[in-house]
Amino acid sequence: MFWASYIQAPKSLAIHFLKRQRDEREERWIQADSPRHGVDSAHRSAADPAEYPRDPGFPAYWMAFSFSRDVYTRPVSYGLRRDPAAVMRFRPGDRIAFAQSRSEGGAGNPAWDFAWFVPESEVNRAYQFEMRLA
Repeated sequence: MFWASYIQAPKSLAIHFLKRQRDEREERWIQADSPRHGVDSAHRSAADPAEYPRDPGFPAYWMAFSFSRDVYTRPVSYGLRRDPAAVMRFRPGDRIAFAQSRSEGGAGNPAWDFAWFVPESEVNRAYQFEMRLA
């Protein structure tokens, strides 16, 4: 499942989260801003080692599966629009990838998104994740 949120003219196009690179142990806050639309745009949990099958027909294919080297260590991210911030917090263990695009909402209007992965999902079975948005 892919959820998009288009932000009008924020101070920064980046999202922020506690991260480390896959080969590091130390976590730190970073600003994640893909170099261009659909490149290094998704950031998975450090605890999620899975490789997910990719369906090229999925509309958000380039965003949801262009994984960066940065992995988050806690399931919370935020972006700064002006004075308010948009904060997304998820339940640990849900397979969420934070995603962002510099321009999906138009020039200067980024997308601060997320993808939810359910490996080996079954038709007609209910699935659930938890999110808090502030």
